[in-house]
Amino acid sequence: MLVAVTASCTAAATSKPASSAPPASLPFPTAGSFAAAATDAASTGSAPTDTYDPPADPTAPTTAPTIPAGTAGTAGPVAPLPAGNWTSIHWTKIAGQDDVWAEPTDSDNYPAGVDNESGWTLYGWSRGYLAFDQLETDNDDGSWRLVTKTKTSSDGAHWQLGGEFTQKGGVDDDPPDMQDGIGGVVEGPAGLLAIGTAHADCGSNTYAWPEALSADGRTWKTVQTDAYGATVDGGASGYITAGSDGVWTSTDGLTWKSVDMKGAAFAGYTGIEGGTSVAGGFVLSGETTFPDKTCGNSSTPAVMPTLWSSPDGATWTKDTLPNAKPQSGLSLFVCRFNDHLLVASEVSGPDANWMSKDGLTWTPAPATPVALCPYVPLYSDNVVLSVGTRTMVMLNSDPKKIWTLRADLTLVALSQTGSQPPVGDVGAIFGPAGLIVGDDDGNTYVGVPVAG
Repeated sequence: MLVAVTASCTAAATSKPASSAPPASLPFPTAGSFAAAATDAASTGSAPTDTYDPPADPTAPTTAPTIPAGTAGTAGPVAPLPAGNWTSIHWTKIAGQDDVWAEPTDSDNYPAGVDNESGWTLYGWSRGYLAFDQLETDNDDGSWRLVTKTKTSSDGAHWQLGGEFTQKGGVDDDPPDMQDGIGGVVEGPAGLLAIGTAHADCGSNTYAWPEALSADGRTWKTVQTDAYGATVDGGASGYITAGSDGVWTSTDGLTWKSVDMKGAAFAGYTGIEGGTSVAGGFVLSGETTFPDKTCGNSSTPAVMPTLWSSPDGATWTKDTLPNAKPQSGLSLFVCRFNDHLLVASEVSGPDANWMSKDGLTWTPAPATPVALCPYVPLYSDNVVLSVGTRTMVMLNSDPKKIWTLRADLTLVALSQTGSQPPVGDVGAIFGPAGLIVGDDDGNTYVGVPVAG
């Protein structure tokens, strides 16, 4: 799952990138059953390796990118991130990037005819980096129009305008007033899925839904669906929206099917916190009622942390978490780091954690020095960024503390060299060129991992 950085700026380029044929498909394995995935792993004795070899990016430069005149540092060509165990990260500072990291503009600076602008949100993926900016226009009759502009980058420092997609609503449609812009991007078998997000009128609840699909990060198609939830995620088997209001799954990102929450597997469920997709199918996390009703002197009904799995989004099984205990007021979240590494974590409970390599069999997970799941600002100060089979973890308030996450959930601190980002509230994205961090002065820092 990818972490957003909110920024705002004017367009960094005035022309679209040269057209090229999109790839036939994204590099995801064919979805199979949970049983088959578990059997294959057992018979071969194989385990996911701590390596990352991203596919070639058709937009990646073949020579070193040109750094604008007067800027500090240089950038080399975009090369595959190193295999093996990473031990350090080397930083290069690129100045003059105000158009990428600038603060959001106020209403006096909105483009003509635009009533609201979300500001650029930045993300990394397996073949580059993306940025989105939503511009809303409200008509006198109550109808509205929402245009989402996009930008693409192969190195996280040099950006080009990409395609855009448009949503329209009539006077009886829900207006986008509460929308927060694009809140995430996930990869699945049909390509990249951009996630729209909105906040509730009160409280801290947020909502997410599939908004647009792209096979290459440049050309986008608006998704027309009623599916929404607390989270949207994707993986080898497809895409999933999940929350207490319902669960929907999709294999192509465009057609969504509702999950029957009245099925036997969901008997007694009290909440669905989220879901994800892996090589063997789909996984949901939440809570179910506990027969004793309360725990100790608490008047709050007790619940059990619960997971469910499905090979196809239609047939679901309630799974067993070893050593799980009932608790009053707990919530269970599931986080996908890649198609063979999942973590389920309790919040507001005894803070137990479990891990799985197939989404079906779970084992107690070791404690880590920082919270890994859920990796959202509401619960954590961590920035958790995954691309391919690699995961980077950093403290949002201190970029000098960065770890790489291995397949056994071991966090390895990385030493740092070069022009390091300053301490402070910064944004970060992760992709094939490395870790990209911005500062309040409009500088970009490219951190390339080093294997030892």
